[in-house]
Formats: sequence, C-alpha cells, structure tokens
Amino acid sequence: MGNRTPPLVMGHEFAGTVVEVGEGVNENLVGRTVAVNPLSSDGTCRLCRAGLANLCSDRTLIDIHHPGGFAELARAPVANVYPLPEGFSGGARVGALAELLANGVHAVRLRGPGEAVEHTVVIGAGTIGLMCLQAAVLGGIPNVAVVEPHEARREQALGLGAHAAYSSGAECREALEEHTEGLGPDLVIDAVGAKATRRMAIEELVRPGGRVVMVGLHDDATTLGFHGVVRGQISIQGSYAYTARDYEQALEWLVDGRAGIGELPPVLVTCLVFSGLMHLDVLSDVAGNETIVHGLLECLTQEGQQELYGPRRKPGLQFGGAELSDVVRGQGLELVSSQGWD
Repeated sequence: MGNRTPPLVMGHEFAGTVVEVGEGVNENLVGRTVAVNPLSSDGTCRLCRAGLANLCSDRTLIDIHHPGGFAELARAPVANVYPLPEGFSGGARVGALAELLANGVHAVRLRGPGEAVEHTVVIGAGTIGLMCLQAAVLGGIPNVAVVEPHEARREQALGLGAHAAYSSGAECREALEEHTEGLGPDLVIDAVGAKATRRMAIEELVRPGGRVVMVGLHDDATTLGFHGVVRGQISIQGSYAYTARDYEQALEWLVDGRAGIGELPPVLVTCLVFSGLMHLDVLSDVAGNETIVHGLLECLTQEGQQELYGPRRKPGLQFGGAELSDVVRGQGLELVSSQGWD
C-alpha cells in the first residue's frame, strides 16, 4: 500500500491484553483487556483546536507510522488505550470492532447541524457498511436502507437493523419514491468507494439539497455530472477516520451490546494465483474488495498446488487467529465472491 513503507507489521483494528506498562503508567492496567484507538494527533494545532483531530497534519496511525496489531505484541500510547469492563464476555474480539464502528459514527455525525435526516441509504454491506448502518440507526435516523448486490450480505444488514435492503440503486430508488415524495433519501453514505457507487449515490439516489458522505476509498478518480450537483445543491462530504469522541461512542455501543457484527461462519477465500503473483497482491485484492476473512485462506496456482507466495512469510505469523501455515493448507471450504459492483 502506498502509505506504508516495508518492513512494517500492519493492523490498526485490534484489541488485546496489557502485558507491560511504561514508566508512570498505572500498573493496574496489566492483565486488563483493552481496545486500542490507533490514531494519535498532536492536540495543539489549528485543526485539533477546531475539533478535527482526525485531520491533524502531525497525526500518526498504528500500522502506518508504528508497527501494528498483526503481531504477538504491539505498543500503544496510554491515552489511546480503553480498558473493557472486567468480566466482559465479548473481550478483545468485540473491542477490535471499535475502530471500524468509529468510522461509521463519524460519517453519520458529518450531517450538518440541525440537518433533518429522515431517510438514509448506505451503499455496501461489507464490514464498514454494516458499521455505518448501525451508527445511523443508533444515531436516531428513523429509516435506514442498504444497497448491496450480495443476498447474504443483505440478510446480514437486515439482521443488524436495516429497515430495508435492496440489490441495486434502481430498486432502492423505486422503493423510496413513495416514502420520499419522489425525491430520494436525505443522506447517502457510500461505504464502497467504487466509481459506480459514487455515481449511484450522487446521480441516482440522493435528493436535491441532500448530502452524500464518502467513506469507502476503492477507486481514486471518478467522473461525475456536476450540472446535477450544482442545480440540485447536493453536498458531497468526505469522511476520514474518526475522533476520540467517535471512538468512545462506538466502544460504548459495542460493550452495551447495541452494536456488533453478528455471528459469522468461518470463511475461505479461494484465490486463483497466476505465475509470478505474490501473496501480498492476493491479500491486497481481497482486502480491497472488503471480503471478511476469518482465518482460512487457500491460494491455488494454475497447476492446482497449494502454496504461499512471497519471501516475507515468517513462522508463527497469525492470520485471523490461525497459524498461516495451517491457513494456506485450507481447513473447511466455503467459497465467497467479493465482486459485484460494476
């Protein structure tokens, strides 16, 4: 990835058990399960003073500027560590979701002060989309729908609070005609970031005077018709990460059991690996398409051999809680596709 310089251990969505504290830090933290906010800012610059600490020019992120959570041990500033309640049954598995949900909390809060939002559509029901969905529902928006081409993901979204789930933008627009006086939703959150989903949000779904919040960042350049944007007075809002307040709200909802990801079965992503393709490219492609992977990854060469490519493999490396050597051998088969956005 362009903003990461190897060698670097990645991982910014994580939680764990404190095994050691630095000088001057409360030793009672040792042994506690904590969630970690990976984003730090200087707290003094103009942007920080304006409440935009997530945009601080001196911000740092664990897994970009510092080694991340895909390791046995990781370091974090004490100010970014949030102890989970003692005896909390969800433990680190739930705590690790706080960073994801914080993105959704931040995106929903970007609607303007006093801006009336009755109907919201979230495009994409991958992990970030599901978090945006729950943030919208828990944030008090009365009608929240999802657009997602995969049936299983639509069902997951409905189970997590979506009032409706549609397979396409056209289906969504048609369904909302009656409820929005033919105008469309007040707020659209694009959790995919593909060219097609950006155009869907701006040119097909959002009402005149409405707002589109961009969270997903898959494609870079996108061509849009700006006559409609100007004449429809549409607000296009980028959403980057979250503030400490967003993170704390997300963690509260997770610990209270009001938000989560539901029960997910183990998933195996089968990748067809062509000669010379490195495993890092395969993993990047999987992540770029927001496929949820629970520790089972099988890479097949054209000859059908199971093999992990790339020189950076290290013994004992964990992937989704399983030894990577075991992951590559493939245990339990369930094929899912991460495609679907044209």
